[in-house]
Amino acid sequence: MKAFIDLSALSRNLSKIQQLAGTKNIIAMVKANAYGHGLIPVTRFLESQGVKYFGVATIEEGEQLRASGTQSAILLMSGAGLVDAPERVWAARLTPLISSIAELDALESLGHEMAVHIDLDTGLSRGGLPISEVFQVIEWFTHQKRRVKLEGLSTHFANAETANCAFSKIQLALFEQALADFELAGLKPSMIHVAKSSAIVNHFNHPNSWARPGIALYGAYDGFEPVLSLQAPITLIKTLKIGDTVGYHQTWKASRETKIALIRAGYGDGYPRVLSNQGHALLHGMRVPIIGRISMDLMTLDITGLSPKIGDTVTLMGREQQEQITAEQLASACDTISYEILTRLTERVERIPLIE
Repeated sequence: MKAFIDLSALSRNLSKIQQLAGTKNIIAMVKANAYGHGLIPVTRFLESQGVKYFGVATIEEGEQLRASGTQSAILLMSGAGLVDAPERVWAARLTPLISSIAELDALESLGHEMAVHIDLDTGLSRGGLPISEVFQVIEWFTHQKRRVKLEGLSTHFANAETANCAFSKIQLALFEQALADFELAGLKPSMIHVAKSSAIVNHFNHPNSWARPGIALYGAYDGFEPVLSLQAPITLIKTLKIGDTVGYHQTWKASRETKIALIRAGYGDGYPRVLSNQGHALLHGMRVPIIGRISMDLMTLDITGLSPKIGDTVTLMGREQQEQITAEQLASACDTISYEILTRLTERVERIPLIE
């Protein structure tokens, strides 16, 4: 199975985000293998488009980017376990989001000058410094001269997908009050960032702040262009007679003479097994059903009435002619979200960057 990455669509999504956010200052989220699109090629392309800051979820992701030659700033999102490995954060030149004074102490103990961002927990109750500890952190920075310097202040919305969400307004107000407290103490962060993709679209933001898009960059969000197309080749074609069954546990039985195609794709590639007997693929611009249980490496399609050849390509996510299967459609059928559909694609899926 191959994933074709449309870099032109990625560029257009970036431009739209900048327009909606009212800023060119972007922290592009490339965590989880750039949401399944390929960490290194996506980062390199976005760098070529002028993006100067990237977000990762783990120290390992940051180390991979540095090993690939990335010179841009890399933000290590909160909850990354930096207390246990502060020296790796320093060695990879990562800028960590801080959730506790213990993390500040661990970094300060290294004895190096470095920048950090304080991530404020305004209601998500995940990573981030509790609002109740804001003055303790202010005291930490101002009590004595520190090698660890405050560069940024951030928060993360719990429900910015809902326009005019009252809770998001409360979160933003809490953030703005904390920012005022930092500034009153003489700590003026040069970077402010609160807006993920949904917050950018629904205008939950702080003036003069950076935008921090993730899923919208990759087009799995209303109004943006899908970037990834998932395809696999037909490896075998045969005809079944009435009564023949398909796949493990014989969950599909032919009620008519049926032409089937075997394609080299399965849950070992990250395609959801739950779509057995209910998913679809695109072949020659037509929707064809997936029949039988999806296996680790293979799945079967009912191609009755069509005349493909072995080696022809089937699209499992993407567009063919006027038909399209989106990550959101797959997610809905699986009772999950598009994020999971994209990030579950495994390393054996070859990512192929394309540009017009």
